[in-house]
Amino acid sequence: MYKDKLLNFGGFSFSFKGGLWLLGALAWSVGLVDRIISILLDGHIVSQEILQLIIITAVLVSWFYLKPSSRLSGDFSTGIDEIINLESRNNLEPSLVTIKHDDRPSINPH
Repeated sequence: MYKDKLLNFGGFSFSFKGGLWLLGALAWSVGLVDRIISILLDGHIVSQEILQLIIITAVLVSWFYLKPSSRLSGDFSTGIDEIINLESRNNLEPSLVTIKHDDRPSINPH
């Protein structure tokens, strides 16, 4: 049950990241194509247009470096199995965590 909940949330999280990345990549690609078409239709190149092309290209290339991990299309259970194995090695139940309390008195103004 615990593993199924993690798999469901992990799948949503990774698909959301992938979708957001794809939307951004598409938007920056359309922006770059728009600037190129605009320059070609004007017939002359201004330094401001060159600067815009350089900036959009730099953002697009850096956006490709921000692509989420390969687990988007792969197996989510590897990371979740590691979490569950770590908890079982520490003799902890997946939903219970031991909390140690201090012997110091708490400072409570009320």
